[in-house]
Amino acid sequence: MSLSTGYSTSASQANHNKINAEDINLQHINADARAVLEFWFNEDNEPYWFEKNDDFDQRIESKFGKIWQAAIHGECAHWRRGDNKADANSSITNLAGRLAEIIVLDQFSRNLCRGKPCAFSQDGMAVVLAQEAIKQPHFDSLPMEWRRFAIIPFMHSESLAIHEQY
Repeated sequence: MSLSTGYSTSASQANHNKINAEDINLQHINADARAVLEFWFNEDNEPYWFEKNDDFDQRIESKFGKIWQAAIHGECAHWRRGDNKADANSSITNLAGRLAEIIVLDQFSRNLCRGKPCAFSQDGMAVVLAQEAIKQPHFDSLPMEWRRFAIIPFMHSESLAIHEQY
């Protein structure tokens, strides 16, 4: 799945305000966040999203192990802030960065810590990011797969209150 062409408001409005992943320009997003999204949403990786696969887990470890360490220490918050004044679609950029952080904390934790308590230790932070994401402008316009992974932390939460609320 390519994520490199330009996003335009008119294109999204013509498609009932839905944005295709191919129409999102990630040039203004942090390079690490972009790498996470391009890796995760690569169609070759889709079969492993909800499957145990040691090779896939190892690829995540080798490509994103240091990024995961930074994220679990709260060092990736800048991914969700568009600081580039040239970015006409900063709310989309901010959402994309937030989604990348959610994927690292929620999904990569499960791959990197399979069978260990640390697989779930970032769930609380991922829930907070998901709560913030759904309130952002344009959230409902994001591609379905992006929205799905943005809200998966609600399903992973062990809080009855979170389940009742979302």
